[in-house]
Amino acid sequence: MKHTAIVLSAGIGSRMKADVAKQYIELKGIPLICHTLMAFECSKIDEVVLVVGPKDVEKVQKEIVDEYGFAKVKQVVSGGATRSASVMCGIRASEGTDYVHIHDGARCLITPELINEMIQSVEAKSAVALAVPVTNTIRKVTDAGWYDKSMDRSDLHAMQTPQSFEYELIKMAFDNMKADISGPEMTDDVMVLEVYGEQRSFFVPGSPENIKVTTPEDLYLAEVILDKREKRKK
Repeated sequence: MKHTAIVLSAGIGSRMKADVAKQYIELKGIPLICHTLMAFECSKIDEVVLVVGPKDVEKVQKEIVDEYGFAKVKQVVSGGATRSASVMCGIRASEGTDYVHIHDGARCLITPELINEMIQSVEAKSAVALAVPVTNTIRKVTDAGWYDKSMDRSDLHAMQTPQSFEYELIKMAFDNMKADISGPEMTDDVMVLEVYGEQRSFFVPGSPENIKVTTPEDLYLAEVILDKREKRKK
């Protein structure tokens, strides 16, 4: 069975307030996206499709993929105007694979071990996604600004990536979504499958360390986590 990772790296990262997109900001001496790609390089993934901004394809191929020797990155493709559009670009580029693992490139602390677990899990369940239990108290807020009833956090999980699927299953769901021009906004790929593929995804425990780097504070936290990992290896 062939497994392909679709790594999304087309965003501009406006909340990072930097001169370059967040995926190219240095984290411990190398571009942030390199940490993400290294995890897939060291996993059992067969190949990687890297989705980047339309103006970045040649630059990323030369300065990231070739410079750092990421052998599993078989294609660097141009993304779309939205996350869903970029995923669709990655899905089209992955034709011929059996499974796809859709991952946000800004989750640069994903580990080869978690990736390998997703490979095993998706072969058994067809559609799986990483998530962690919500630990904070969650409350709804009314349109008028009042706190409404609290939600039972024992039933709630914060979604992570990769989210992994049989290729034909998720391709069909995205094709159906594209045809529905009046459909709701999709915030992740599990939702696309639920709404347009009418199939639920299976829960796989994620990691609190698998954070998405969005702000300067996240970048600092990512460096702290990497330092702790290095100390654990000694």
